[in-house]
Amino acid sequence: MPYYVSTWQFNVGSQAFTPTAVNGVSGVQWRCIDLRADCTIATGYCLVWTDVSVSTPSGVFLVVNDADEALSTPERNAVNNALGITLPAGCTFREAVRQIMTTDATGQGNGKWNPVQKNIQTDLNEIHLGDLVDTFS
Repeated sequence: MPYYVSTWQFNVGSQAFTPTAVNGVSGVQWRCIDLRADCTIATGYCLVWTDVSVSTPSGVFLVVNDADEALSTPERNAVNNALGITLPAGCTFREAVRQIMTTDATGQGNGKWNPVQKNIQTDLNEIHLGDLVDTFS
């Protein structure tokens, strides 16, 4: 299933911000991880999973089709440029998401998104994005 980096748009019908990748698209299941420092404004990005491929309007790009797929140099550069981070060469999307949600997540006070928080019941970090499920200590 495809994974995207997407900007946000205000959806007039739902009166909420929606990832540009799925805004106005019907019949598509999707999940996202918000990477905005402030979720009350549209400026910023999110990681999006969809159950089927969607068109990629401006502000949206396909990263990979499988969480365990390595990012090509152009894909990695696109993610790095959009998010202002540095992913290592050869990393898989799963590894990239873990880095994005831990090392690169410096919190709202620093203009970045907040890091993943441990599940209080399991004391483990859990990242869920569609088919991608990553659990680690």
